[in-house]
Amino acid sequence: MEILEDNEFQIIIWDKEFKLIHVLWKPASENMDEEQYKTHTTLLIDLAFQYKAQKLLADRRISNKIINVELMEWTNQQFGSLSKFLKKCAILRPSDIVANMSVELTVEEQPLPFEVQFFDNETKARDWLLA
Repeated sequence: MEILEDNEFQIIIWDKEFKLIHVLWKPASENMDEEQYKTHTTLLIDLAFQYKAQKLLADRRISNKIINVELMEWTNQQFGSLSKFLKKCAILRPSDIVANMSVELTVEEQPLPFEVQFFDNETKARDWLLA
């Protein structure tokens, strides 16, 4: 595994063997403003494109960032562009109930062109991604 990015808000790791990109959103990401959110989400998407990731593990367990409706739409548009390569996305739920609802609504409002599943357990998420 290779660390591609480690900044104030996220760690992005590439697992070449499984063509998996893993993003761990750090606690500081809860306080990102809209521009920071877009910048760091775009960074993740750019790296997923660059490495032609087929699987994405988004770990939101320690980030309780609440995504507003406009950002939900923007996020879906951005992630939808990964459909050329991405086949599966596992999301580890935020611990905060409102943050969790905003993440789930983001996916439910406009379904993405790849499989998405929510998990509370990283092992189960990885097992599903690698199945």
